Amino acid sequence: MKFIEKLRAVIEDTSTVKGKIFDYFIQVLILLSLLAFTIETFPDNSKSTIKLLNTFEFLCVIIFSVEYLLRVFVSKKPLKYLIGVGIVSIPAGLVASALSKAREIEAKEI
Repeated sequence: MKFIEKLRAVIEDTSTVKGKIFDYFIQVLILLSLLAFTIETFPDNSKSTIKLLNTFEFLCVIIFSVEYLLRVFVSKKPLKYLIGVGIVSIPAGLVASALSKAREIEAKEI
């Protein structure tokens, strides 16, 4: 089996053990990211908490971006994937990055 086929089996096939682990990892990361976003809205967060949340959010954006690129890479029709999923994923990623940077700047001003 070629490398791309093995990678596709992990990323797209949730019936395999590795596929399930990958899928659950992404799902748990989404939930943790939502939790971090919720905690960020609390008014009395310390500077260290804000820094930790910003770092975590930055790591999430990187992981989600890598996941997206891997999905494009293993897709049998990458252009179709880019157009279909990219219409939502790319702007959402850009907004998340911009919000993360804005919060980081705001935290430095506090």
